[in-house]
Amino acid sequence: GSALFVWLRRLPHDRNLGVVPWVAWLVGAVLITGVLFRHVIVLAPVWLTDTSALIQAVLILGFIAATILARESFYHRPLWLQLLVGATMLYLSATAIVTITTYLGNLIGGNTGMHLGFLIGHATVSILWMVIAAVLMLHRSLLEQSGALWTGVGLAVAGTVKLVFFDLVALSGVPRAIAFLLSGLALLTIAAM
Repeated sequence: GSALFVWLRRLPHDRNLGVVPWVAWLVGAVLITGVLFRHVIVLAPVWLTDTSALIQAVLILGFIAATILARESFYHRPLWLQLLVGATMLYLSATAIVTITTYLGNLIGGNTGMHLGFLIGHATVSILWMVIAAVLMLHRSLLEQSGALWTGVGLAVAGTVKLVFFDLVALSGVPRAIAFLLSGLALLTIAAM
């Protein structure tokens, strides 16, 4: 996926293939990671303890890093494609983070550690989305001026939706409390600035 991305990015402007390769690239990423994501959201962390799941999660992080490093490639693309890229990166980040924390939890603490790692992974995703939203909204120099604000707003909305509709049901105990407290602090920071 990352190699295709680099190839698409280096195409000369006169050989630009439009948005079709980018959409195919994103759809391919979602299809390839679909099984992993299904186990992330249906609260079935046992499959996430397999080494192949960890390898996929690490490759997903590489894919996300390549996309972030080359984000300028999307600045002059249609808005719907930029939104699709953003939504795909949220999907992939949740998949990778929850998978890695579940795997590490199982490695450290067996079955109990697996479940704790799963909860910590989901809490981490929510907190991370809120913190990144706060950074983007408060330091717009990190992205294009016009794009940073709306990217931050989108992340804050996605994080809030995840907190209310998923984490409230899926998380319990200390991970849920930490996710809600730190996400709330990030939102208060945004509002105060």
